[in-house]
Amino acid sequence: MAVMGMYVAILRGYQNAALETPYLIRDQFLSEASTFDALIAFQPTAVPYAYAPGYGLPFKHRLTGPQNTTQARNTAIAHAFYRVGNHLYPKEVGPVLAGMLTSLGLDPSYSNATNLTDPRDIGNAVGFAISAYSDTDGTNSKATSASFSMTRQPASSASSPSHMDVTSAQSSSEADPYSSNISSSSIPIIPYTDYTGFAPSNTAYQLSDITKWQPLMESDSRGY
Repeated sequence: MAVMGMYVAILRGYQNAALETPYLIRDQFLSEASTFDALIAFQPTAVPYAYAPGYGLPFKHRLTGPQNTTQARNTAIAHAFYRVGNHLYPKEVGPVLAGMLTSLGLDPSYSNATNLTDPRDIGNAVGFAISAYSDTDGTNSKATSASFSMTRQPASSASSPSHMDVTSAQSSSEADPYSSNISSSSIPIIPYTDYTGFAPSNTAYQLSDITKWQPLMESDSRGY
């Protein structure tokens, strides 16, 4: 129940952040993905959504024995929730979740993510991986060049059947595939704005082609 309370707090925080529906859906998905991946560590065969070797995902060691307890699973989820929520909205969500972690007897400042037999580290590893993905998922939410290259793993991929790939960029030329032909200097300073140079058929003020979308106007750096 305590973890469910954290989930409700995240949703309320996202609403208070005054984002438009597309980004509320995106951020809710990221939170739910962190829950799923945190639980993967306790399942023998399940595949995580995030393929992030730098963060230990997919987990090589699964806690399927006596360590697989309700408390351990909830601890992992709580830390994953906190990392993602605090990364996305450090003002609206972070402090609330930090307080809830403390009420559960957990330490929000605990950031270790290397001991993947510890539920706290599992949650942190998942949270950091999902947070890294959110920075380069194509939404340009941070208005920065990609610090991680993101690729979608094919279903038949031999390396991993996961859906999300978070791999460290080896050089500045290893750009986000979503903007592989865009230099980092051309990414706008306003979050959520287009960075691809896409020219829509319609403008925000004039509908020329009824079969095409009209673009939304970003005005407050909050996702339209």
